[in-house]
Amino acid sequence: MIAVTASTIEDFTAAEWDRLFPGELEGWAYHRASERAALVGLEWLYVGVRDGGQLRAAAVAFITDYPLATTLDGSLRRMVGTLARAAPGLLRPRMLALGSPVTETCPLGFAA
Repeated sequence: MIAVTASTIEDFTAAEWDRLFPGELEGWAYHRASERAALVGLEWLYVGVRDGGQLRAAAVAFITDYPLATTLDGSLRRMVGTLARAAPGLLRPRMLALGSPVTETCPLGFAA
């Protein structure tokens, strides 16, 4: 078995990807369209596991800057916002997230 990563879903065929997600409306074509929308601030990532050349597992992920103030409320949020304006990179770490920022769920695809 070998783990693979790709920056485009086009590195996988639609047939092999969709085989792992039967009945999923947000399949290969949906992710390709989302990727081509070129959403600002997102880097797409697709992960998979191949065994004997066959795709056996797959998932979508993305990388983005995450403003930590998003998780705060009230005066603490305002204080952190002020600090973030003074040092923009300090409170916006790079974040790797499993799933897609444009879907409702985070399906993991596995071969039967």
